[in-house]
Amino acid sequence: MKLSELFGTVDRKISQDVEIYGIKINSKDVVDGDLFVCTQGANMDRHEFINDAVSRGASAVVVSKKLEVDIPIVQVKDVNKVVDILFQKFYGFPQNALEMYAVTGTDGKTTTAWILQALLGNNYCGNIGTNGVIYSGHIESSKNTTPDSDKVYAYLEKFKNHGLKASVMEMSSEAIHYNRLQNLKFEVIGYTNVTSEHLNTHKTVENYLQAKITVFTKHLADNSTAILNADDNYCAVFTSKISEKFGKNVEIATYGKSNACTLQILTSSITSKGTDIVFKYAQKEYQILSPLFGDYNVYNLALALLMCISGGHEIEKILENIPKLHIPGRFELLDFGSSMPKLIVDFAHTPNAVKNILKFAKSNARAGILYGGGKIITVIGQPGERDAIKRPEVGKILSKYSDYAILTADDPRTESVLEICAQIASGISTSCKYEIVEDRHAAIKRAVEISNCNDIIMILGKGAERRQKIMGVDVDYNDIDTVYKIFGKTKDQ
Repeated sequence: MKLSELFGTVDRKISQDVEIYGIKINSKDVVDGDLFVCTQGANMDRHEFINDAVSRGASAVVVSKKLEVDIPIVQVKDVNKVVDILFQKFYGFPQNALEMYAVTGTDGKTTTAWILQALLGNNYCGNIGTNGVIYSGHIESSKNTTPDSDKVYAYLEKFKNHGLKASVMEMSSEAIHYNRLQNLKFEVIGYTNVTSEHLNTHKTVENYLQAKITVFTKHLADNSTAILNADDNYCAVFTSKISEKFGKNVEIATYGKSNACTLQILTSSITSKGTDIVFKYAQKEYQILSPLFGDYNVYNLALALLMCISGGHEIEKILENIPKLHIPGRFELLDFGSSMPKLIVDFAHTPNAVKNILKFAKSNARAGILYGGGKIITVIGQPGERDAIKRPEVGKILSKYSDYAILTADDPRTESVLEICAQIASGISTSCKYEIVEDRHAAIKRAVEISNCNDIIMILGKGAERRQKIMGVDVDYNDIDTVYKIFGKTKDQ
């Protein structure tokens, strides 16, 4: 596409009209023939990376500052205000051909997005999030939970070209902070909950909350739907801010246990096969058996259901797909026979998520509903370069809900695994024994060695992720694969 065609009526000055074959906003992603767009974020000005982009083969650059380079320049007043127009035109406005869903919140984004995709169908809905980009049997890795907008529009084009009708995206607060999505709009946005998190980026709880609110106030389209958790402490704040911004141009729907909720959770109880739930919607009750365990997954399912309904899908049709739900790395039970311990792999890593899953495991283990009532052995670490203040809090939770903890690597990034583990251990009381095993594979193996057939081994933090971030390198790693290797099994055995 020629630069003149791409920019159309946008106010700009083009030094030389050339053909471009891609658009990138990260200089490291640039290949021959790309247009490099110098967006500006909270902590980054991509004008500073023009030379890198040129060295990688950029054919032209879009700038809002006066610069001299040896390739064609497109000068605009504000790069951030035109970048969405460029992506949309280059990729053929893919979002207009799709139902656009987004999920935000501290915990449960990945699970809710997976549930929504499963309810609509993998060949109907694509998924962009923590576990990568998933559509029509394809899985592509993604560096961030919410990728930069150049990648997002490229994924949306793939969804459209594969005949999909919808897209669901996890929207992180860091994506809002760094302005990754620019001005992309969604028809339905839901939130799971808000607890104190990501303070390494946002510095204060107020800033973090504002980032979550901005997901709605900036990225909801007119005549769209905001879906709020009525049982979350911040629901009233979200309601007020969204109403103030949109008035009646946006519908607000709620889920939770209150009679006033759009989708009400009437009852839920654990069985050996899953969770028996009764929902109420539009004055009608629906009883279902969900294969997902945990009260938190009742809420995640309720949110996904209401998002589907708000997107125009009939609840009766959607409910037919609930028995098929299987979310890799979310309370994933690995059972190697009655003589072996049960192992559960889950993505839980925030204090709230860790508390919820361990509390659930402990109560049901003691009650003998799911397991043999033995010890709860937890293998866990904490992400590096993220909220170090929360690490002792995780230790306190382990003290209350675990009998034994093995502290290990999560995604240490550039931090010392031993130092992270020591910070977790500082919160552990004498009620919970623990040890530190730096290598995650070795830590899981150690948990198996000290367990017996009545025990539960909780492997928390990584879920179905297939990478581990260690000293600036993404290393191939997966908890579930590791467990199978330790037991000398393959997944089809």
